[in-house]
Amino acid sequence: VQDLQDMHNDFRQKVDDGLQKLSQNAGQNGMPAAPPAGQQPNAAGQVTPDANAAAQVQSQQQDANQAESDVNQAASSGNQ
Repeated sequence: VQDLQDMHNDFRQKVDDGLQKLSQNAGQNGMPAAPPAGQQPNAAGQVTPDANAAAQVQSQQQDANQAESDVNQAASSGNQ
């Protein structure tokens, strides 16, 4: 297990070193520049909230309550 841990730690160190070199050399020696930091725009565009969602959720909740009531009634009538 110790050998695996050492191998993993060595791998992580090499990845970190490579990422650091990549960051330092961005835009030099034929490497493309890194994109600017910050929030990127949503590729799919902006969406508007669904105005009907609350009503749909409420309808589903009422349906679920009715189904639960039906099951409870069926269970109580079956126990008699």
